[in-house]
Amino acid sequence: MTVTGDFETERNYSGFNLKLRWIFNSSNIKTAKLVNTQTEVCNYDFDFHCPYLSLLNVSGWVCNYLNPSIFNKCGQLRYFNISNSQLGSGFKNDVDCRFLVNKYHLEELDLSYNNLDRLCNSLLNDSSHSLRKLHLDLNFYRHLPSALRVLKRMKYVSLRHNILEYFDEQDLMIMEGANGTSFDFYGNSFDCSCKAKEGIVWMSEHAEKIASIKTLKCIDGRDLSDMIHNIHYYRLRCLSIFWLQFSIISLLFIMITILLILVGAKHKALVLYFYLRAKHFLRGRKTQEKNEYKFDIFISYSQEDCDWVVNCLYRKLSGEFKLRVCFHENDFKPGMRISDNIYNCIVNSRLHLFVITQAFLQSTWGMYEMELTRECVLRSREDENIIVLFKDDIPVSDMPKALKEVWFRVTCLKWPGDNSDIEQANIFWKRLADVSVLK
Repeated sequence: MTVTGDFETERNYSGFNLKLRWIFNSSNIKTAKLVNTQTEVCNYDFDFHCPYLSLLNVSGWVCNYLNPSIFNKCGQLRYFNISNSQLGSGFKNDVDCRFLVNKYHLEELDLSYNNLDRLCNSLLNDSSHSLRKLHLDLNFYRHLPSALRVLKRMKYVSLRHNILEYFDEQDLMIMEGANGTSFDFYGNSFDCSCKAKEGIVWMSEHAEKIASIKTLKCIDGRDLSDMIHNIHYYRLRCLSIFWLQFSIISLLFIMITILLILVGAKHKALVLYFYLRAKHFLRGRKTQEKNEYKFDIFISYSQEDCDWVVNCLYRKLSGEFKLRVCFHENDFKPGMRISDNIYNCIVNSRLHLFVITQAFLQSTWGMYEMELTRECVLRSREDENIIVLFKDDIPVSDMPKALKEVWFRVTCLKWPGDNSDIEQANIFWKRLADVSVLK
């Protein structure tokens, strides 16, 4: 064995400033135990040139700034202990996962007590067919490192005293694929609730793969071995909890659905209004701004009053008053739902004229238009856009709620009758002109 030290003077500073370069060079050494070297040897330009070295113990080294290629020329290494060496920080410098390259003969690796919580995925690739034992004790693993997937002949993996609580799908896949491998989880406290059921059931079915299974504990202090031994009761308990939770959620869903149905039935116009508004918004249709309406006025009436509306009211509004009248016989689009046509007429008309008769109050679509218009008015806060024309004598007590709300909010017109004198008719048409043409 030969150890040489090369000293190169860089510059003079308070005497000497030396750059230290160590080369551990031997062609015949097979065993090296350099334990608890407190200097930052891994951080220096330090190389091991030991082609026949088979056992290396450098536990306790300070490797928080690791030189990833420091052991790359030890191709015959079989047993490597680099525990308690601050590799949790040192591996951050090994971005290319080169720390264990050329370790085709490595059989046992000890990375315990290094503050590790992950391993580079390709770190063990060169040792995939040779590695038999891997020690990862006293680290901070919550799950099995994915680097274990490549190991083909592994016999023993130790993850003692980590922070494992449960096994996820990836953990189970790694253990399932590791044929003939024994896993040691002593010192980890496991979640024994039903959330971790898959992992506990797997351990019960593969107890031969878990070393020291009788010593494992739950987070709450129970023996995990007892639960595994009585796995049938554990499954039944989890199944009972599942159905209890399912029943509670289903009951809440049913109650909320019933509540929404009751609210929707009571405020169906409000629901329809927001539904139609959202539907038209998603289709890219915008509500008309003021002074940009397609129509001046939209007439809502019962089909039984069609003759009077068409021959009298419509002719007056479109002829003498020169208004653009939205009339469902002319302006409802064929093939479109009636509710969509009504909504389009409401939002595209500056005014909405209701012709109130007994037939209108008994008409489903008439009251629907009243309710929908009322909701539009409430959202826009423009009561003056509604004109209510009473063609029949209807007591306030006989009016439905929607009409009463409009009755108390806007000024209504009363048709004097078909047999009224010319003066009364002229007064009516003048009042209608005041609230429609001049708006």
